[in-house]
Amino acid sequence: MINHMGETPTEKIIRRRKEILADCRYLRTVSTNERSLLRKLQSGEMIKLAPLFAVPKDIYESLPFYERRWLRGIACGRSSTSAVVVGKSAARVHAMWVIARAEEPTELALPGGGVPPPRQQLPNTLYHRSALSDEETVQGNHVRVTTKARTVIDIARWHGFDDGVVAADWFLKQGGTKEELRRELGRLGPVKNKGVARKVIEVAVANSQSPYESLLRAILVREGIPILGAQYEVAGFHVDIGLTLFNGVEVDGDEKYDETFGSPPELVITQERAREKKIQNAGMRLLRFRPNEIVANPGRVVAEVRAALSREKEFGGRAG
Repeated sequence: MINHMGETPTEKIIRRRKEILADCRYLRTVSTNERSLLRKLQSGEMIKLAPLFAVPKDIYESLPFYERRWLRGIACGRSSTSAVVVGKSAARVHAMWVIARAEEPTELALPGGGVPPPRQQLPNTLYHRSALSDEETVQGNHVRVTTKARTVIDIARWHGFDDGVVAADWFLKQGGTKEELRRELGRLGPVKNKGVARKVIEVAVANSQSPYESLLRAILVREGIPILGAQYEVAGFHVDIGLTLFNGVEVDGDEKYDETFGSPPELVITQERAREKKIQNAGMRLLRFRPNEIVANPGRVVAEVRAALSREKEFGGRAG
């Protein structure tokens, strides 16, 4: 048995993707003599995600949503001679932060800026009219995909401020710069929603610890709620989002308690309680939200934050 202890998150993703792709088949290279594969396709044991790309049905059905969307992007990209994987589909290929929504069609674009005739379009696929130069695309997982910087800009323009901030935070966290994003935006000339992308670049930070933390910060900024900053330091600890000197916000994720970070859940819970107590003793009240709350009901989250800030005002600058 291979020991994968000590892998970085990026190494883990790369290994996992290689394992999945090893079971898939690129059908352009399949000959009619491969009867076993043909039988599997006919019986439904293997399914086509796109005309030239098949995967074992049991493997595909076992994948979580984000891996299914990544694999479909790969399948569509490999089944096209010229299309480029763009938008959130490109973000999946780059393993960028993406907030899962109810609908996430595979996004493609033709380099010339047109779209194929309806009869040539793949199902459940969104084609963008977006011209792309060679400098704006790279090769990844055997498909053509927009660069990370261009992907951030496109997500901001096509999917809005919130999703744009999530992508931009990831980009900066990985060592990208705002100047790179501004340069990429400048390439586009007069395009729709350029102002949204510009605002995304302005508020993006390099120290966000999760996509949901980024999403919540984006929502608060969009709603006009002033914040002190991301990973705001209090009593020697960092609060996900500092609102004021007396109120902060934390995003709770199950990975904190499932040994994802190498510590037993009981130890993590004990440490988290001690940390929260020290922060509260320093005078800051913490509002806690789970990722599904932030995605499904952002209005209620904003209302709770506003209520906490209102109580602080009422109590004369204390958390209340």
